[in-house]
Parts: sequence; structure tokens; C-alpha cells
Amino acid sequence: LPFLKTLDIRNTGAKSLDASKCPRIEHINAKGSALESITLAETSPINDIALPDTMVELRFLGLPELTFTALNSVTGLQVSSLETVQRLRIENSPKLNAVVMIKAIFENQPTTPWRAMVRIVGQTLKGDGAELLTLIEKGVAGQDADGNKVEKPVINGVYQLTVIREAYEIEAIEQGISEISILVVIEAYIDLIEQVNNEAYGGASEVETITLDNIADHLEYYNGETYDEYLANYAEENSDINNSIY
Repeated sequence: LPFLKTLDIRNTGAKSLDASKCPRIEHINAKGSALESITLAETSPINDIALPDTMVELRFLGLPELTFTALNSVTGLQVSSLETVQRLRIENSPKLNAVVMIKAIFENQPTTPWRAMVRIVGQTLKGDGAELLTLIEKGVAGQDADGNKVEKPVINGVYQLTVIREAYEIEAIEQGISEISILVVIEAYIDLIEQVNNEAYGGASEVETITLDNIADHLEYYNGETYDEYLANYAEENSDINNSIY
């Protein structure tokens, strides 16, 4: 059905759905069904999928418009629980937040999912790394390009780390997850500065929020100086040297 745009299988006994030959599919409603797996046509414009709480496999490949913001969302990928998911594969679907989905699965599965398999490729990945450490702790396996099980979870891409982690944690992530690269971004240093300021000044800060725009103006050093104060004090303390140079 190459021209199919809408499919409604609510409250049916269907356990699997193959829409790989439906490149124009836009809407799927499977709420209340027995669905466990779904296959979608790559490059299809779909961003309206309502799934039941019985999903065992989530496989989203090459879907340019699909989004996932949270459980119980009313747009994009809509599902109220991921407690039965054991296989997660997300590739080249730029608007789908894989980090949020992994965290949502762990929230629904507090016990160790020994049979779980994860493969993430070509996604924007950004967070505090907690879900990566949980993947390793829970013994989650991975999938190769053919969907076969491999020992370690596969996350092929650069993960932007927004907090400063201990060296042993970074090493654990790099050794425990295949194909991942860790990049510490400036948000991590902002977070560290806020922690130092809170410890030194009891939570008081000079600005409401440190951002990329104001960090240079409001950066506080360990002695309590702002950046501008530091420059002024440095110039005064070294005035004799400066005069000698000139």
C-alpha cells in the first residue's frame, strides 16, 4: 500500500506491524492493541504514532520527522509505558531524543533487563551520562547492523557530556559501550562553576542563571573575585612591572 497515510489498529490482537512498504505513512494508532513490534518505511514523514504498553521492540530507522519528548506525550511518538521494551534501535532519526527514551525505559524498568539490547546510530546525544552508566550497570547488550546480539550496547556517535564526571566513570563508559565518543561541552564547566559557587557562598550567586552569554562577565574565582575585579587587581598588583616594560 504505497499510498497509505493512516492506519488504525486500535484494540486489535495484532502483535506485529510491518509498514516498511508504506513510504507515505503519516498516522498510526495502535492504542489498546497487543502490538509488540513495528517496522516503518525509512524516510516516511510520520510523526504521529500511538503505541500500546505491550511493546517489546522499538525500531526507528531513517525517520526524519519523528519526535519523542516524554512518556504520555500527545504528539509525535505517544506511549504511556515502556516497561516491556527489551530491544531499542534508533538510527538517523534526527528529531527523536534517544537519551530521553533510554531514561524513560529505565524509569519503567527498575529491575535489571538482562535480555535488553540497544543500538543507537547517527543521533544527537547530550546529557549528564547517568543513563550510560546505567546501561553498563544493568548489563544491557547491543545489536550489530543486522540486528544480532553483541556483548556491549552500541552507541555510534559523539555524546556531549554536560557535567564533569570522574575519570573512572568516563573510562567505564568508553570501555563498556561500543563505538561511543565522549565530548565534554561548556555546559559541564558552567555546572562545575555553579557547584563551586554554591559551596563557597551558600547558594548565593551574582546572577540568576549562568549562561553561555554571561559566563565571561559573572565568572567567580575561588577567592570570590569576578572576572573584571580580577583584571583590575592584577593590573594594580603588577603596576611596577608594567611601568618597567613601558
